[in-house]
Amino acid sequence: MKPVNSINIKIPVTDDTFVVKYLNSINGILRLSPQELDVMAAMVMYSTDPSGDVCNTETRKIILRETTMSNSTSLTNVIRAIVKKKALILKTEPKRHYKFHPLVEAGLHSLDKITISYEKPVGADV
Repeated sequence: MKPVNSINIKIPVTDDTFVVKYLNSINGILRLSPQELDVMAAMVMYSTDPSGDVCNTETRKIILRETTMSNSTSLTNVIRAIVKKKALILKTEPKRHYKFHPLVEAGLHSLDKITISYEKPVGADV
């Protein structure tokens, strides 16, 4: 049997479903839990800071209101887990703020298509 060189999968999306479907599509790379994925989706949808802090106080309040998170301590713990998995990046210069992982960020700017490729290491029998 000849190996398949590529497969195209089309995922139907609307403006309302794009963020969740996009994050689910790349979650094999991000490795977020369902709760972390929900918080990340809310962060993407409700981020309010034009300076780029995607997890400021106002955004946290909205996330608490719009998700099943019970309190700010729980939310902080989930955010720490997302940072540990590098889906969110904590910056300290010029001030402490959070940025999305570049793969998450890429999907937020009129992305129409994602290509993911897999390569065998040279000499590997995979």
